[in-house]
Amino acid sequence: MVEVAKGPSGMNSGVADVGSIPCLPLPEGVGSSPRTVGSGQTSDASFHDRSNLEINQMFETKEELQTKLHEVAVHGNFEYKVVKSNKWLYVVKCINESCKWRVRGSKLPNFGYFIIRKYEGIHTCSLVGRSISHRQATYKVIGRKFKSQYASVSEGPTPRGLVNLARENLKAGVSYWKGWKAMQYAHSLIRGSPEENFPLLPSYCHMLKLKNPGTFTYIKVDENKKFKFFFMALGVSIRGFACMWRVIGLDDTFLKSTCKGTLLVATCQDGNYNCYLIAWGVVDSEKDESWTWFLTQLKFAIDEPDGLVFISDRHPSIQKGVATVFPRATYGACYWHVGQNLKNRFKSKSANTLFNQAAEAYKLSEFRAKFAKLERRYLHVHEYLLNQVGVEKWARSMFAGERYNIMTTNIVEALNSTLKRAKEYPLLLLLDSIVEKMVEWFNERREKAQNFTSPLTPECERRLRHVWGEARTLAPTQINDNEWVIRGGGYDAVVDLQQMICTCKKFELEKLPCEHALRAAREIEENKFYECCSIYYSASYWRIAYEESVYPVPS
Repeated sequence: MVEVAKGPSGMNSGVADVGSIPCLPLPEGVGSSPRTVGSGQTSDASFHDRSNLEINQMFETKEELQTKLHEVAVHGNFEYKVVKSNKWLYVVKCINESCKWRVRGSKLPNFGYFIIRKYEGIHTCSLVGRSISHRQATYKVIGRKFKSQYASVSEGPTPRGLVNLARENLKAGVSYWKGWKAMQYAHSLIRGSPEENFPLLPSYCHMLKLKNPGTFTYIKVDENKKFKFFFMALGVSIRGFACMWRVIGLDDTFLKSTCKGTLLVATCQDGNYNCYLIAWGVVDSEKDESWTWFLTQLKFAIDEPDGLVFISDRHPSIQKGVATVFPRATYGACYWHVGQNLKNRFKSKSANTLFNQAAEAYKLSEFRAKFAKLERRYLHVHEYLLNQVGVEKWARSMFAGERYNIMTTNIVEALNSTLKRAKEYPLLLLLDSIVEKMVEWFNERREKAQNFTSPLTPECERRLRHVWGEARTLAPTQINDNEWVIRGGGYDAVVDLQQMICTCKKFELEKLPCEHALRAAREIEENKFYECCSIYYSASYWRIAYEESVYPVPS
């Protein structure tokens, strides 16, 4: 049932409340029984503003009165202008000079409230010719009107969607910018403004830890006790990292909320080739101090396991941070980013083609052949890759650590794309968005893993089926219990199943049987190849990684 506002005399205004600003009771002794103007019958040539405004209706502040009048004007499909406004008085009238609609509010000296002293609710003007660009359709009115559609952080209209909703429901034309501000305001009504978010951050972290045991958070402030850095790693992610390849992708993305800042993320890849978010942080900017601080907190969370590898876009601050905080880890460059730098610097498609071939080569001899060809044709490109970038960072065959098939930070880029809208939110809403996405991922993957019966993950099974299409035509010759010569396909390879190596190098570098290893394993036993796969590809590790649940923080 729609609540109807009542005046001090207890009489109904007879009109449903269209706003969200409550009517306050009068202080004792204020307002006897003044005449209520505009509450009688209307003529055919006039119309009521369809509000519940009344004389002696009070508001805690002048701003609340202004917001109420904005809502009344938008819902009543009319516009008004301000006649007088100061700290004691607020007078508005219909934009049509001949119309009698007007409201006069003043401040109560002894109480601080604003009270409506005069109110004429009848319009004597025509609705014809009204502008669709409604001056009272402010971003606050629009945000308040549609805030219920943002009940979940993963739902709600985009700025363009709010523009359309304002046109359809409020009959007001608004700009994209106003739609964006309305979306921000709607979020702030639910989770607070950016300025209100920072004081609530400790409480948010406390609740997150209660719901998700083992969660690690850290809030760093400057000498003036103002927010500087933030780090968070959920307990389930920290524990689940034990079931992941030791290859961590690092990346950053700029935040678009009013407080700006940069989101730092650390992710890895699960055995089914999905993005697995380990930790994230919010810092003022991407620089040496912020990355070193973030990586220091990451080390507290996951320690420094043997064989750890980091992949990034070659940002100098990331390289310095990894070298400082994780001295035993191996650093690698995303070869896609290196290729983009080549395009921008040297403008040569054929040079990029040779670079890609050299970077993706498994065999050292193949790499040397491609890189020598690049040197002969594009000496300046060769020198840049050799001396400024370092071949050991981007070439698969030259990399010192174990990066499996992870040559790029695309998996981190995919996460940034997933959080595209969330980057516009205030801090707590951004964190909620990330946590809700993890709730969704863990739930979906847990269900899928529990119902999958194969020894390997679904994506590994799919890839090996594809490899078997090539392997079945090869000719195997057994040397001993573990070694085989596999002929065909333009290359004769030697495979050692016990050492999990092949002269083609794919088996050794990706820890997954190549066509030669798969052909040899199938000669011994139909399912022998399962023993030749890294444990990180196993369905059992996949299930363990997602067996726990992620819990969001209650609103």
